[in-house]
Amino acid sequence: TVAVTRVSGDTDLSVSGGGTLTFTSANWNVAQTVTLAAAEDVDLANGAAVFDVTSGGLTTVSVTGTEADNDVQALVVSSTAVSVTEGATNTFTVSLAFQPAADVTVAVTRVSGDTDLSVSGGGSLTFTSANWNVAQTVTLAAAEDVDTSNGSAVFDVTSGSLATVSVTGTEADND
Repeated sequence: TVAVTRVSGDTDLSVSGGGTLTFTSANWNVAQTVTLAAAEDVDLANGAAVFDVTSGGLTTVSVTGTEADNDVQALVVSSTAVSVTEGATNTFTVSLAFQPAADVTVAVTRVSGDTDLSVSGGGSLTFTSANWNVAQTVTLAAAEDVDTSNGSAVFDVTSGSLATVSVTGTEADND
């Protein structure tokens, strides 16, 4: 009888089949399969774990299993369309899809459209491995103007190589 158990490393890796193998005089030379599984997790790291293959009276063999993480970091924005009453503010939130290995800085900037609309708070956000999934607030402001038009502007939420998310702010004119 041979036992296969995880002895150290990432707990997302486990033995999902073949944890106990029985060899007899009839099948001693037939390979038996051990299946390792990697659970979905919230980080972007490729975890590793050591599994010992043991049997009484035989030398233990250690096997290292490595998780090939399938997660892709992304910006999570609560809304891509925000209406802001002229002379007031409104908000949307930003977070990350997965826990980062290092701090991630996110910028929110107006890239086109009505200059009466602006970022009045949350133009630079920092996410860490501790707060990556805590929504941070971005505040858009609409200045009072003399026209009666509902202007709009596009605000890009950006961070390094992550896909940009565009948010359209629309001024709800009060004139």
